[in-house]
Amino acid sequence: MHSGSGNSKSSRSYLSIIYLVLFAFLTLNIASNLGKWERNQIFHYDVCGYHNYLPALFIYHDLAHFRYIDSIETKYTIADQKRYALYDIPKTGKVCNQYPVGVAIFQAPFFLIAHALCQRDGKFPADGYSAPYQHTTFISTWFYVILGLFFLRKFLVAYFNDMIVLLALIICTIGTNLYIYTVQEPGLSHPYLFFLYACILYLTNRLYRKPSWMHAILLGICLGLCAITRPLDVLIFLIPLFWTTPGTSALSKLSFLLEHKYKLLALLLFALLTVLPQLVYWKEMTGEWLYYSYSEKDYFQFKQFNIIKGLFSYRKGWFLYSPLLILGFIGALLMSRSKDFKFYFWPFWLFFVPMIFLVFSWHMWTYGWSFSCRALMETIPLLAFPIAFVLSKLSSLKLKYIVPAGIITIFLLALSAFQIWQYEQNILQGDAMSKKSYWAIFGKTSINGSELDSLIKEQRVIDQKEGNGL
Repeated sequence: MHSGSGNSKSSRSYLSIIYLVLFAFLTLNIASNLGKWERNQIFHYDVCGYHNYLPALFIYHDLAHFRYIDSIETKYTIADQKRYALYDIPKTGKVCNQYPVGVAIFQAPFFLIAHALCQRDGKFPADGYSAPYQHTTFISTWFYVILGLFFLRKFLVAYFNDMIVLLALIICTIGTNLYIYTVQEPGLSHPYLFFLYACILYLTNRLYRKPSWMHAILLGICLGLCAITRPLDVLIFLIPLFWTTPGTSALSKLSFLLEHKYKLLALLLFALLTVLPQLVYWKEMTGEWLYYSYSEKDYFQFKQFNIIKGLFSYRKGWFLYSPLLILGFIGALLMSRSKDFKFYFWPFWLFFVPMIFLVFSWHMWTYGWSFSCRALMETIPLLAFPIAFVLSKLSSLKLKYIVPAGIITIFLLALSAFQIWQYEQNILQGDAMSKKSYWAIFGKTSINGSELDSLIKEQRVIDQKEGNGL
């Protein structure tokens, strides 16, 4: 399948690369100054759930029962969540971890380095949970996010000049919650999925433009890793499935698929092989190849329509706290009118419609303590492409339109960055925001503790009365 000319090709400017290098060093420096691993503030709830596979497998050799957990519970000051989401299975007499294995696979090389260091110098206990293990959890998160940004750039420069790519990357890194889950709250599944989404975009584009066995195999592995990192994200397969290249028809795509059918079979084979560790784990622990590992308290609530709340509410509105992401959806609509970019229209919408519906159909649509909608953070790479498209269209307008658009963009970037800072300072709350509390703290660098407590209590009373999916 041959690609169209595209709207713009990669330029010789490297400003976007320089920006990513600066972003990498800045985030690494900020996290080092925070030093959360030194205060045992990394492993809690979900983060610990993902991590538990590694010490159980490599240190205690007890994936079946996690008996060592009780001793870890009493060892650390913030250790009351170590057994979180480990469920007894009466059928087998074993214990099953609620969380899938994908995050642990990403973290394993970094974990082993931390373990070797602990064993060598003896400064920290080689128990799988001390400061070095927490430090490398951050390092792995940071590493994959930065690598994902570089793959995202490689994809974008195939269609846009470097200045447009630079601006799109600035929006994706400063105007969203990506920073929070890279630096402030590392170790969740979303940063690793961000990396996978960026790779899937890059590999899909390469596979359709210049098919090779390597691209097919790597794409299959990435799709499989998505499935075992967060099962809902298996929906990302819709992107390569409905992908085309500029100026091609459905008939030419069919011809392309038939011509490269063996490469596509290899893609499917490696996707299945990548999923195999999860299936084997479930079979061993539960006796079933496919198993719903979450408790009966975790479920989809399809009758309660929370999409509007999820996108626009003061509580966790994705577009309220990351307003520039709206450009991505605007751009995806406008792409339908562009000869060179309409190929992206159907993959984008066929993915996002069910994804948004399912994310906000989860019984806890607020997803606990979090900033903006963390459950959609990994989709940022998919939005970067239509955001770049909008920026490229704006850049071709007259100056009288560019100036106000630029001012609005800078203001929204500044607002996002400031709200991220407020979240870090515990001014903007992660679980009890409301219209009243949002405007009470808007633009403020501090707030009276009693006033903040009063606002939080008021919102929690409302939550109890309304249920609020909590």
